[in-house]
Amino acid sequence: MKYEATDALSRDAAEALAVAGDVPGLSTALIALSLADPDLAWTTAFLLRFTTHASPNVRGNALLGFGHLARRFRSLPGPALVRAAIAAGLADADAFVRGQAESASDDLASFLPAHER
Repeated sequence: MKYEATDALSRDAAEALAVAGDVPGLSTALIALSLADPDLAWTTAFLLRFTTHASPNVRGNALLGFGHLARRFRSLPGPALVRAAIAAGLADADAFVRGQAESASDDLASFLPAHER
């Protein structure tokens, strides 16, 4: 895995990438939004939409985004849905997805209050 800097991204631009089926762009958008978008509920819902995407990069980055949100906000709306998505990611056939899910799971354990884990 290689670190790539992400630029700020608007929600409209992220939605356009999703509609266009731009897998590389969407993969990057998921990380950019989870690192910078100020609306926790909207970003969580956006990430959840892509946890079952056909592309392992999209699935994995959607899952990793939950870890970024937990670190930034110390809370997640609908933690049960997020935990279920991460659990599915931990059992994914793709090693990248499993690794991203593991990172997200670690972040949730580190940054969320006990009642949200």
